[in-house]
Amino acid sequence: MNVISLSNGFFQLNAAFSITPYTTSQELIAHFSSDDFKTNQYGNGHSNYVLRNIEINALHFIITVYFQKELLTSISFICRNKPYPEVPSWDDFNADEADKESLFLRSWIIEQIGSELGEYDWGKIGVYYDFHNHNTYCKVDYSVEE
Repeated sequence: MNVISLSNGFFQLNAAFSITPYTTSQELIAHFSSDDFKTNQYGNGHSNYVLRNIEINALHFIITVYFQKELLTSISFICRNKPYPEVPSWDDFNADEADKESLFLRSWIIEQIGSELGEYDWGKIGVYYDFHNHNTYCKVDYSVEE
């Protein structure tokens, strides 16, 4: 099963549930138990939901789903072949491992979508390096209008 559809940008979590630009925060809450995610609400109408250690195709994901005034605007994620620590710590950081995970994520996402990263009719997909946290993440931005 491909996790991301190049034709529409949908993020397939399993056979029964996909995250799409039309997914509401209530649908996310209904699909997952409260133990599966952390909610961040901001006073400006922005919110995000962080799903930790979601297993898809034998990989472990941390997925952040971003909303602006209840419109799903983007998804960012990281993945690897082993679970992430429940409580992240700099004591667990290893620069060589972070570099390997970065290379893995970039090649994995290109394999998933069958194309290079870039802009599409539904939005764009890219892989970015966060120099503050020393990690690489994939981001799917949807072309949504309020």
